[in-house]
Amino acid sequence: MWLNRHFRGYFLATRPAFLSISIMACFIGFAIAAKISQINWGINIVCFLLVLLVHAAANLSNDYFDSLNGSDAQNTQCVSPFTGGSRFIQNNLFTEIQIKQLSLGIYLTTIFGGIMLSWMTSWHLIWVGLGGLILGWFYSAPPLKLMCRGLWGEIAIVCAWTLVVIGSTMISTKELNATSLILGLAYGLMVANILFVNQIPDIEADQRAGKLTLAVKTPKQYLWLWTLILSGVAYGLLLAFVGLGSLPKVYLLPLLCWPLNIVTAYEITVDNHQSKVASIKQTILASHLFGLLLLVSTVIA
Repeated sequence: MWLNRHFRGYFLATRPAFLSISIMACFIGFAIAAKISQINWGINIVCFLLVLLVHAAANLSNDYFDSLNGSDAQNTQCVSPFTGGSRFIQNNLFTEIQIKQLSLGIYLTTIFGGIMLSWMTSWHLIWVGLGGLILGWFYSAPPLKLMCRGLWGEIAIVCAWTLVVIGSTMISTKELNATSLILGLAYGLMVANILFVNQIPDIEADQRAGKLTLAVKTPKQYLWLWTLILSGVAYGLLLAFVGLGSLPKVYLLPLLCWPLNIVTAYEITVDNHQSKVASIKQTILASHLFGLLLLVSTVIA
């Protein structure tokens, strides 16, 4: 019984509810590959599990470094469970060193798994996997601490989830596919939008801890602009490549999510707890619907 509780605690510390964005990215990549290559579902399942493990390890390392810099401990205005970390360290369920060890253990497991997967498929995947590991670790860890460097944090998120889509496609195609790059960038921008909106309730705590996120560095009256910019560039990419004929017109379907982002921008201008919660939920909904419609568009195309 004690052992089961312990493992359950470690599992929950990885923030499994947030892994859905990686699940969606993998399926988008698999769908792209299915259009142009034969699918080995055994290999794809291994890829899928490795992506989830890297995401889980990144969540843990983020909790560890946010505990070290004091931002989570000072955060009394977080919107749980969306912001302020898992709170497992702050609630004395695990120590910093336990969270760090779990994160490193998972990272090492994914390195071994990634090498084996590359050996079975294509060594080009090494660069995709290495890029994902570097972004996952250095998003939170020094010396880069990308999460503390304004827009660089969002750029890291865009790149990370673009790599997930590209890698999930390359598992079968063995080479870079232009569609996976375009869709990966668009989806990555929507994931970065989740990150940005989630930063807003944490502004005061992050500022006191010296964690200079994009939300911290942006004057409050202009915060709403960033959610429109990030989502707008994602929709703009699809519009541009459909217009150029590089993507079929069915890829205009994800634009149906844009009204949700516009409503979110309005909610951000209303500075109260209820509006912050609403803006976070709407952004998460919009990003997941965007990913789902990308997947549907890929299947139909």
